[in-house]
Amino acid sequence: MGPQNGNPIFDLTGTGQVNSSSRKYRFTAKGIGVQKGWNLTVNGDLGTLTSSSVPGVQFSAPVSAQLSGKVQGQQISSVGSGIVGIST
Repeated sequence: MGPQNGNPIFDLTGTGQVNSSSRKYRFTAKGIGVQKGWNLTVNGDLGTLTSSSVPGVQFSAPVSAQLSGKVQGQQISSVGSGIVGIST
């Protein structure tokens, strides 16, 4: 099975780590099927957010990301910060 809606297919099984004491996360995604050979590593910082739907509820979510890996034979890297599109 190939990409769905233009999105690559990745195996994310058992590849993530969250360190709540240091407020960091990390995961690896490996391409499968026609994307075999792709690999991405993403890591960054966690921040505390407050739910806009349930008063008084707070949760941790990524607030930054550093991405590196190989896609279609090309080495890639990127850095980002801020929260986009989180709905509580």
